[in-house]
Amino acid sequence: MDLGNISPPQVRFVEVWNAYLAPKPLTGISAVGSDEGLTFSPAPPMTFEPLQSVVFTLTAEADVPPAVDMVFTFEFTGASGATVSVFGVSVIPMPWSQLIPMSETLTWLTDIMTARDGTEQRVSLRDTPRQVYSLSVHTADFTGAQHAFVGGYGRSFAVPSMGEGKPCTVGAGATEILIDTRSGDWREMVMIWSSETSFEVIEITSVLPDRLLLKRPVILSRKGRAYPTATARLIADPVRTSYGRAGMIQATVQFISGRDLASAAPALQWGGYDVLLQAPMLNPVDDTMGQRIEVLDNGTSWDTQDRYWSRAKVARPMRWVVNKAELWRLRGWLHRRRGSTLPFYHPSFEPDFLPVGAGLVDNSLIVKTNGYEKHGKTKALAISTTDGAWVFADILSVTDGGLGSISLNLGQNLTINYNQIRRISLMGLKRLATDTVQINWLGGEVAEVLTDFLELQ
Repeated sequence: MDLGNISPPQVRFVEVWNAYLAPKPLTGISAVGSDEGLTFSPAPPMTFEPLQSVVFTLTAEADVPPAVDMVFTFEFTGASGATVSVFGVSVIPMPWSQLIPMSETLTWLTDIMTARDGTEQRVSLRDTPRQVYSLSVHTADFTGAQHAFVGGYGRSFAVPSMGEGKPCTVGAGATEILIDTRSGDWREMVMIWSSETSFEVIEITSVLPDRLLLKRPVILSRKGRAYPTATARLIADPVRTSYGRAGMIQATVQFISGRDLASAAPALQWGGYDVLLQAPMLNPVDDTMGQRIEVLDNGTSWDTQDRYWSRAKVARPMRWVVNKAELWRLRGWLHRRRGSTLPFYHPSFEPDFLPVGAGLVDNSLIVKTNGYEKHGKTKALAISTTDGAWVFADILSVTDGGLGSISLNLGQNLTINYNQIRRISLMGLKRLATDTVQINWLGGEVAEVLTDFLELQ
């Protein structure tokens, strides 16, 4: 009997059938291993009549050991004992309200080898990111919560994702929860939550678009919210801050398993790479221009330096504020990146060129001179039109158009007019500058997503 993640109290049922045509006395139930916190009822002694079956209830109480691995033997007179192997891992639920903002961190691991000319070879070393919650919990049972952290430090906790909860109503004995599961990381368990003293944690056996199938029946009827819940452990010392009888506990937990939430290949691609058209909040924004410089200084004369790369690499911090549905789509896109592994195109969302032509654009785009013809590098363009569409093109070369203008010679014929252009942005090939993405849950099902982009050469 696999109890899985045990969040006491939990019950399982074992049916014992006397297949003999004569009575068989059950004298006892012995255990090999620690049976602390595990009890069978009804308790022997008792006599099984011929062909009689009895359903025994196995209850896991709060004092069940962290790891359960034992064998129960039903001992009968005049018959060989029947054995039940029981194993599982005890987890401590964290049903306390999480204060906002709550910080979630996703960290991949990419091995990046950079050549002298700046080109890269990248290898993803993790299919799923390590996920960390840095949270503060507020609880009416303040002392009880502290005891849970003190006694549970080093054990596993069942941690809900409060920002991904769904309203639900379930009845006692239900084996499924009818909710929309198309967003939310429903990977291990669900916490059915009415309050910090009225909740239940149940393992999930299957996730369908409109429901969760449960490993065991619900014990009590509840109306509240269903939260995705997973097993985590403390990775830093919890801190309790008290104000008399009230206060909070700050804790940092890392989930011990994960799920690859990478979205399928998007329909929007350019040059064989994904295109991200989610505009960040860019006010203000700090672009950092990095170059690999080799300096030779023997101390007796002027130093000399040599640059490795033909152009500096530009890093830009990105910030989005999104609702729950937008966050779920963005999370799938971020998982698809495998941290810093897979590059993508992303427009600057700035007016990098001002159009000065008239009529049809075709394969030559006339724009105002801005120094690009002297120092710019040919790359892709993303043109936003007045009807909300996007048009992409490669810049093949730049020629002087006279009268303060230049002509961007494109690799594609554009069937748009100049009066349809709303904004012309450069679109660089980029990757995540680091393997870390931070998600700050701000409350009201709104989240802030922070990461850095690095433009490749």
